[in-house]
Amino acid sequence: MKLLTYLLILKSLHYSFSNGCVGSNSCDGNDACTSICSPASTSVGNDSCNAVSACYYAGNGRYGIKIGNNACNDAEKTCFRAGFDGNASIGDGSCNNGQEAQACHSVGYDGVVTIGNNACIGYNVCGRAGMKGNAIIGNKACNGDNACRDAGRNGVLTIGMESCVGYYACQRVAWGLEGPSTVVRIGDRSCRGENACNRVGCNFPYDNLCSD
Repeated sequence: MKLLTYLLILKSLHYSFSNGCVGSNSCDGNDACTSICSPASTSVGNDSCNAVSACYYAGNGRYGIKIGNNACNDAEKTCFRAGFDGNASIGDGSCNNGQEAQACHSVGYDGVVTIGNNACIGYNVCGRAGMKGNAIIGNKACNGDNACRDAGRNGVLTIGMESCVGYYACQRVAWGLEGPSTVVRIGDRSCRGENACNRVGCNFPYDNLCSD
């Protein structure tokens, strides 16, 4: 009887996790999705957040996070603390890379970020985008190693679809002071190529981060 009760409780907990905020075949990996269901507004799609510490503390805080299908996979700490104490929406097929450095870590941390479908794919891509700021990244944008890293940090940034594609493309764009203090809008299919639009609108005054 005790064993049956234990199994029923275990089944109930699994059902709550899998069919509440987390879809099927998601959150597979040590520490993946830790504390992700704490805000009621959080949701994770199918086949997402599959890696060590993937989506760790993502959305934990005030507003939660929405992660689409087949997103935030492949590398340790992918989408780590995304939307932490802020708000983040990550589209289908985004924030994947298949390499060793996390994609989309800390995006929307204490800020707001919206990432479209099939965007932010690459090594260390989109890290801290929209952190303490507001960033909108269109479909198929910010694809390429280190693309859009620190973009819209303490700033306001809109990137159109299929833009900022290439190694280091749009890195540190619209990185301002606390405020936010900088506004940048990049249209569709723009800033394509290695280092394209790198540091445009970067006003962060310390450590030569806008000029090195």
